[in-house]
Amino acid sequence: MIGRRLLAELWMRARGARMRAPALRRLREAKLRRLVRHAGTTVPLYRDLWRRAGVDLDEIRTVEDLVRLPTVTREQLQAAGDGARSEVYRSGDLLCERTSGSSGRPLTLWMEPAHRDLRRSLFLRALAAAGYRPGRRLVLVREPGRELPAGLDWRQLAHDRPPEDLAEEILRLRPAIVYGWVSVLRLVAEALVDLPPHGSGPRGAGSFAEPSAPSGRGPRALSSTPGDGRPALRASVLTTAEALDAAGRALLERAFGGRVHEVYGSTELGMVGWQCGRGDGFHLAEDVALLEAFDRRLDPSAGPRPLIATNLELRAMPLVRYETGDVIGPVVAQACRCGSPRVRVTGFEGRLVDCLRLPSGRLVSPYRLTLALEGLAGLARYRILQSAPARIEVTYQSAAGADCEGIEAAVRSRLRTALGEPVEITVERRGELRSEVGSKFRVVESRMGACA
Repeated sequence: MIGRRLLAELWMRARGARMRAPALRRLREAKLRRLVRHAGTTVPLYRDLWRRAGVDLDEIRTVEDLVRLPTVTREQLQAAGDGARSEVYRSGDLLCERTSGSSGRPLTLWMEPAHRDLRRSLFLRALAAAGYRPGRRLVLVREPGRELPAGLDWRQLAHDRPPEDLAEEILRLRPAIVYGWVSVLRLVAEALVDLPPHGSGPRGAGSFAEPSAPSGRGPRALSSTPGDGRPALRASVLTTAEALDAAGRALLERAFGGRVHEVYGSTELGMVGWQCGRGDGFHLAEDVALLEAFDRRLDPSAGPRPLIATNLELRAMPLVRYETGDVIGPVVAQACRCGSPRVRVTGFEGRLVDCLRLPSGRLVSPYRLTLALEGLAGLARYRILQSAPARIEVTYQSAAGADCEGIEAAVRSRLRTALGEPVEITVERRGELRSEVGSKFRVVESRMGACA
């Protein structure tokens, strides 16, 4: 368990002083030089890879020098086995985690205990951006069995429980913030909205009536809205792992009664991107990770930008110019209204394996497609599937009383514009689109294999 003293240190590091650009650059480059020297001398994978590439470690001193190093893939790390770990560490002294395997290739990641503490501080940083403060109640809907910090009012609910059970428990706990996968929280939100009212009405602003004793005629029912129509919950929502569309955001805000914030993180990097509380886009944890796609300042109209990341902090199993398999949006040039000097990007656009590959060979990111359908009246939920280069299949769920012919015509028109070349698009209405309990919902999926 984490002690109160360490929690205080983590919280201070999470909030941090607002380091200005020159100081931040010096910090990043000092960390980079130490990392490259460490990886190149103690990790067999990098030692051999960089020797074959003719790399002189002393020449890697700045962020710009990083491109002299070859990238490393998930397959290379897997094939290297123990050779991907630093010889400085014994496996018995390390912690082990596995990636989710959403690309079909899960990776075993080794980390030193101190790195786990850093990852916790990154999570606290993302929470702080969403308005969290120590003392407030946080509910984490995620895989069971994770360790919770001592001294904080954090509760953990297993993500594979029935959504109705999760909804009832969240209503009972009345947290300030709820954290979880988009697809899981969306199912919970639908359950919250659908739960019938119970009791005689609210006991106060923003509260809900306590359930009576079970009657034996079925499960107890709580209400997500008190008798005066105001939401019972006043919880902010922190979503991760999946893309969030406009309809999903609206549903979460309605059901939970608070603002929705997105974060970007991975097992390999930790939580390194968080949605700004006052401006658009995502701020990046530039002090702990180098994300090269935004450093190139690519044109927003360009195709998907594969995200190549360097974890500046991980020592046991260094990740230097690691091909994450994710896609990142372009840099936002304007200064952020929140006053933060950190670089801001438009967003994280999904997995590279879910980019559509068109007959011309051009790639289209999932984000570009969801953006095209954003705000389409009557379109409650949808899934886009590519089964062949020139064939896109769309299944959708409509709102009650919606003009389905109009929706289908608009979907075809908007997607044709977003794709920019002739592709067959079929659109089919379904009664309901839901992910399996405890699993992710992929809004855009390509079955063409990993994109090169």
